[in-house]
Amino acid sequence: RASGYDAAATAGGRLAYLTLSAAEWERHVEAQRARRAPSLVEPRFVRVAGVNDRAVDEIARAVEPALGTALDPDELDRHLTRVAGRGRYGSLGYDLLRDGERTGIGVRAREKPHGPPFLNLAIEAEDGADDLEFAVGTRLTVLDAGTRNAELRLDLALGQDAGAHLDYYLPIAGSSWFVAPRVGLESRRRRLPLTADQIASYRTRRVRAGADLGLGFGPKSELRFGYEAGTLDARARQGDRLLDEIGGVEHGVQVRWVYDGHDHWIVPRGGTRIETEARWLAAAPEQQSGFAQARFTSSTFLPVGQSGRVFLALAGSTASGERLAPFYQGTLGGPFRLGAFGRDQFRGVRTAYAGAGYLHQLGRMPDLIGGPIYAGAWVESGSAFDKARDANIHSNVSTGFLVETLLGALLASASIGNDGSTAFYVALGRPFW
Repeated sequence: RASGYDAAATAGGRLAYLTLSAAEWERHVEAQRARRAPSLVEPRFVRVAGVNDRAVDEIARAVEPALGTALDPDELDRHLTRVAGRGRYGSLGYDLLRDGERTGIGVRAREKPHGPPFLNLAIEAEDGADDLEFAVGTRLTVLDAGTRNAELRLDLALGQDAGAHLDYYLPIAGSSWFVAPRVGLESRRRRLPLTADQIASYRTRRVRAGADLGLGFGPKSELRFGYEAGTLDARARQGDRLLDEIGGVEHGVQVRWVYDGHDHWIVPRGGTRIETEARWLAAAPEQQSGFAQARFTSSTFLPVGQSGRVFLALAGSTASGERLAPFYQGTLGGPFRLGAFGRDQFRGVRTAYAGAGYLHQLGRMPDLIGGPIYAGAWVESGSAFDKARDANIHSNVSTGFLVETLLGALLASASIGNDGSTAFYVALGRPFW
């Protein structure tokens, strides 16, 4: 095969007249499709093999819209993809069957051999300029918890940020609505700038319970309305001196909309993800009255050639009033949130952020270890402020490597800010978009 590539490269000049631009190739493909004879296959029945009777009925109902009309393979693939996206099956495929004069669809289904229930493990590590953070976690997912298609999730995390969360997803039969009660507790460490030269380390401990009423819009989008109540305790330490402890009850309502059009969870090749949330806290520690908060994040990826992709990230948050306790403020600082500065270095009632960059695939790791390896460069600007007139824009340029591993995203990056600040990060675990 190598000799063939070498011969083609040598004859590249003589073969150049055969090449097509991207637009010309697209027109060529569309012309082929137009000449293709319409499908005369009209499936009349569906048979499912490889799973139990209850799963057979579920898969058959998903395929039924393809019956009685000319077969559209792309549309049938979308129906099967929606079923596979629920996480229950290891694979789904189909064949055309004949039963006398009738044509049907035969679906081959294979359930995952290791569950349900499913147990997933995770590791998160981040080494910045000032600190090393490490955490291990696990998620137990139980399907059909109480009723068909209900889901119970238990998340546990140990490390500097620790917690336990129990979430229950209960679809309302015959509709796209669902209810989702939850309960959890968490302990998080954060850095709090007291003055230009003084930084305190504080830890928040929260216990929460709440419930959402949600509406699903297909496999990519959902809208939730919810109520949550709990307690918050926070204690800060400046050097060896313990600062005042803050605590109390917090409760309020919230609405959240998420659209996830990314085609990959670590480094997408294309698509947009949008997450918005607005909430009203009727009571909160250190706040004299209720207040509203809203936040927005988005990231869009576009392919460039076979190996590249550009991305644009936007984020912002705001709140009513001009003063918030530190643990309710928005923050900036850290990888892909002003990387030249320390994590959560900037905080305020309001934040605004924009970043854009380019990632190029250099190669890939063996499948047993991970996936593609990317090199990239990106620029970022943002500000955290209480009043618009006090906003101070911070910017930086970053470059680094991003690798898809079995444990998540591995990032090694270096950044330099507009004020001369520099930072080097190595992080493993969560995606950054």
